[in-house]
Amino acid sequence: MALVDGKKDIVLGVDHDPDDRLKMDPDPDGLPVATRDGKHITPTDFVDATQENIERIQKGKKTKSIGYFSGIGPGTLRKSYE
Repeated sequence: MALVDGKKDIVLGVDHDPDDRLKMDPDPDGLPVATRDGKHITPTDFVDATQENIERIQKGKKTKSIGYFSGIGPGTLRKSYE
């Protein structure tokens, strides 16, 4: 899982953030500061990203990869004037 307070957090024996892209540390006032890939995100976005990782792992996909659409090519579009 993500790093929370500097410790690796694993839920039910499954590491759903193997690359440690998500981090949450408290600021001096004790409020949570969440980051993803070194960029600040809201705590809600942190939870959403965690949920997305869990869903991708359940489907057997990697947490980091993003699929690209590649379905358009020669002969795949029907032209309206034909």
